[in-house]
Amino acid sequence: MVWFTGMLTRGKFWNRYDEQWMCPCCKRIKFQCVRTSKNNPWMLEIKKVPLFNPDRNKIDHENMAMCADCVDSAINLGREVLSMTDLATTFPGSVISLGELSCVIIPRPHSMHAFKN
Repeated sequence: MVWFTGMLTRGKFWNRYDEQWMCPCCKRIKFQCVRTSKNNPWMLEIKKVPLFNPDRNKIDHENMAMCADCVDSAINLGREVLSMTDLATTFPGSVISLGELSCVIIPRPHSMHAFKN
């Protein structure tokens, strides 16, 4: 557990990433990625996820560390894409590129992302 500016955060990710870490997708800094969850008052989750790499025209399995809100967004948008196509994949987010994901999310500090419709 880590205290900062009056908040207590739980989870292993705070110490795993340095103070300068920034989500490569939404550009939120580590502090802005901390938010409440169902089970914890303040939580930081940083996950690694395979995304589509348009430069290589294939899935990039060098999993990129992103905030949990970006990962959840990639999964949900990927599921939507897969439901409209005949594509099959084990990880729905792998049909979305980092650039595409960055273009459709509206990052909000300490909250889930909103989407541009």
